[in-house]
Amino acid sequence: MKDDMGKISMTGYAEMKIKADMTRYTITFEKAGASLSECMNTVIKQCESFLGQLKEIGFDLKKIHMEGDDTSDIGFHDEQIKFKRKISFETNFDMKVENAIMNIIEANHYSAQISTTYLFSTEDDYREKLMKEAIEDSKRKATLAAEVINEEIVGIRDMSKRNNRLREKSNLTESKDARFVLMDVIANSDDLASPEEIISEEVSVIWKTKKYD
Repeated sequence: MKDDMGKISMTGYAEMKIKADMTRYTITFEKAGASLSECMNTVIKQCESFLGQLKEIGFDLKKIHMEGDDTSDIGFHDEQIKFKRKISFETNFDMKVENAIMNIIEANHYSAQISTTYLFSTEDDYREKLMKEAIEDSKRKATLAAEVINEEIVGIRDMSKRNNRLREKSNLTESKDARFVLMDVIANSDDLASPEEIISEEVSVIWKTKKYD
């Protein structure tokens, strides 16, 4: 049977701006020295103290993940060994929480690094909406093209999409660097909004066409 259907290939595009709604904290406690036992003792005490203070302000410690301990030789004269312990956890985005965590580390002079990664937990929901809009954009443009040659769109023959997943937004703050600014201005940033990203979907659709009756 002869296929009298025509086809038009058209790209569709849609985008929107979304806000990060989660923050992942990765905190690494570390100590360098001549003795492994001394380094381990310092790191573990600091980590335990930090966890205790998180518990006091309402954190559920069962939701905090142990990421591992690490020992390395660094080869300096007075500091032969370095010991690290890394933990991580996620919270809803809240600058008051982020500032409180930095304040705890600053006030106790912990030897720690804080890595904050901003997450977009609702990205999939928005992408589903964007995909529908991108297909509609492709159809709108294909319909205009089809009308020029006296044809109409009757369906989809094939479709492919581009992978446009967001990369996480990360920021690394060392407590020793943050200490100079936290004391006087930390409250000013409590109301800062979360990071924003533009997400998009692009789809290539091959539309079936036929001549107007």
